[in-house]
Amino acid sequence: MFKLSLELVCVLAAFILINDNPKSISAKSIIDKREVTEYPTKYDDIDVDKIVSSKRLMQNYANCLLDKSSCTPEGTTLKMYLPDAIATRCSKCSEKQKKIVGTVLSHLGQFHTELFNELLDKYDPDGVIKAQYDGSDLDDEDEEN
Repeated sequence: MFKLSLELVCVLAAFILINDNPKSISAKSIIDKREVTEYPTKYDDIDVDKIVSSKRLMQNYANCLLDKSSCTPEGTTLKMYLPDAIATRCSKCSEKQKKIVGTVLSHLGQFHTELFNELLDKYDPDGVIKAQYDGSDLDDEDEEN
């Protein structure tokens, strides 16, 4: 007997649902229905400094998120949870994930403004996140409380 992880079960369920009715289901709607309380920590130990220091890797992740190219497994996971993370202001993120997000957002804002703006246009079209953070990192709100 083997144990199925929540992540694997969700992927299998998504595959079945998408194949049964491809026009009426999306990864985001699956996340919304299963009441995610925290995001998977599988990639919490990813070398974010290596990623942000590589223009190629940053472009590849951005292309994935912008539907311009295929995604790595890490990119697919990020793309699946990103809309929910934005909507909940990363409230379901682990401390490591918040630090990763802060590092990536800071780097994008400083060195890849065009990519940063494209991602904001897609994932934050109303400018809510940009107005809330206004260039500050995700931990600022915690310090106020």
